[in-house]
Order: sequence, then structure tokens, then C-alpha cells
Amino acid sequence: MLIVHIADIEVGDPYLIAWGALEVRRKLDLPVIGFYHSDLPLLARPLLERWRRQAG
Repeated sequence: MLIVHIADIEVGDPYLIAWGALEVRRKLDLPVIGFYHSDLPLLARPLLERWRRQAG
């Protein structure tokens, strides 16, 4: 029998894979470590500005 102990979940993606990792974290009570290599604030800025205009 193979027994595997998972200590944490490491995710290098700010999109769908990251959301999946957060779901697994909730189910297995594991810490998640996230990182990305793109400029996520720059990518999110148009969406945040649109939300701000719609709210204001």
C-alpha cells in the first residue's frame, strides 16, 4: 500500500488552476502557496476600472 502525505499545494497560475487549488484546500485543509510570472495588477486594472465606473 502506498501512503502519500501532502504538506501543501503549490500553484503557479492566477486563473482556473488557482481556483481549483483553493477548492482542494478547503476540502483537505491544506495550505496553498500561489505565485505567478505575469503582471496580474496590470491585467486586472481594466476590469477594476470598469467596476469602479459602474459603481460610481
